[in-house]
Amino acid sequence: MQNPARQTSAQTCRRSCPRRTPVQIPERSAESFLYRLTRNLLIGPRTPRRVDVRVLVATHRNLEQRVKEGIFREDLFYRLAVVPIHIPPLRDRRDDISGLSDVFCHQVATELKMPRRRLTPEALEKLQQYRFPGNLRELRNLIERAYILTSNQEIGADDLPLAQKEAVPANGNGSLPAGLSIPFAPSFDLTGVLESAEKELIVRTLNSTNGAQAEAARRMGLSRSALAYKLTKYGIRSTD
Repeated sequence: MQNPARQTSAQTCRRSCPRRTPVQIPERSAESFLYRLTRNLLIGPRTPRRVDVRVLVATHRNLEQRVKEGIFREDLFYRLAVVPIHIPPLRDRRDDISGLSDVFCHQVATELKMPRRRLTPEALEKLQQYRFPGNLRELRNLIERAYILTSNQEIGADDLPLAQKEAVPANGNGSLPAGLSIPFAPSFDLTGVLESAEKELIVRTLNSTNGAQAEAARRMGLSRSALAYKLTKYGIRSTD
């Protein structure tokens, strides 16, 4: 017997969702729903119905790793991974901050029905030296906050209250902690190496703080939520 909730969800999507409309699916039912879509099939009230769709899927999770851990279906992964596109976080593409800021300024001004403003060179430089743990959403929120709380014709550096601990040098480079080295070989898995180094740094920092996550997050320049995500991602247990 089919689950009535799933029937209703499938019927609603089929009848009312126009093409190119994003649909958010609860994680617990996402795999079965996506598997049906990749087979051009939805479950109707009595019989399956064929549908004609293109599936675009976005995730912040490492699906390849989840497949290895047996958390995500391998056959579904290869059905979805037709044209994979990796979009780096904002902190890794600082040259895009200027253009994205212009776009967000236009969007916010339109939504709030306010005159459009521009960022001063000092404000832009301040943003380019920021780590953006909240990624694009944080950049947009900062600009919207400046629109709401200030009335200047331009958005200045003082109108962008950034956490000082998240500031980094403009070139984005930092020194490695003592005792940590990254091996080099003619060929290697860059993602795997970086993730291994990140995990080791997190474990070391937690050990140095006796498991105190708040202090560990402060030392690494992370928010508590960002650290919690990484602990889950790497399967690191902490007593805090």
